[in-house]
Amino acid sequence: MLGFVSGVESYFRSLLARVINSCHICRIHSAKQSLTLAAIDYYSPEEIGLGLLENVSFASEGEIVKQTNRISGIEIRQGSSLAAAITKFEAVAHLRHAAVHSGGTLNSKNFTALGLERTDGVVLILRLSELHAVVGICRAVVRAYNRFLYVELIKRWVKSGAIEGEWSRDRERFSGLYRLFRSERDGIGPKKPHLAYKQFRRGVGNAI
Repeated sequence: MLGFVSGVESYFRSLLARVINSCHICRIHSAKQSLTLAAIDYYSPEEIGLGLLENVSFASEGEIVKQTNRISGIEIRQGSSLAAAITKFEAVAHLRHAAVHSGGTLNSKNFTALGLERTDGVVLILRLSELHAVVGICRAVVRAYNRFLYVELIKRWVKSGAIEGEWSRDRERFSGLYRLFRSERDGIGPKKPHLAYKQFRRGVGNAI
């Protein structure tokens, strides 16, 4: 469970750090943030976005929504399917906290976050079926978030005129975003940027 939750945290951290280099609007928005001199010295120009997220825990309640807005300016709406997936992941993160920091014993904050009634001596027991449920929750939040941010960034590009509607002019910018968001391991969606662009034109791109 620790490994899966940490993996999800790493996903959010790396994606938001890299989206600054792939989306000029995100870069302008995040330019309002401050960096320490140590971060400037430590990270390469391509990795400088990581300096904005050094002291952030994406397993903390509300941080995924907060940091998404801080870095990209995009809001995750309450009541959406993505918000529901994030809520489930944050519940798993509370279980992870209990397992790592208190020998599996749930504290008052864990009880409140999980919506449980206070009972003394409640200890987390993770069997194979529960581990499978944790994996499902972690995978679901990553896939939902990945799709959401990808589509929202493209919509914003269309609205701002950054996408012109012709592959020859949009190729470089669109391909960079496509490569950032597509998972080679999962193999979901079009395999080439041009095919993804055609799919995009049939969807949100029709507004051009």
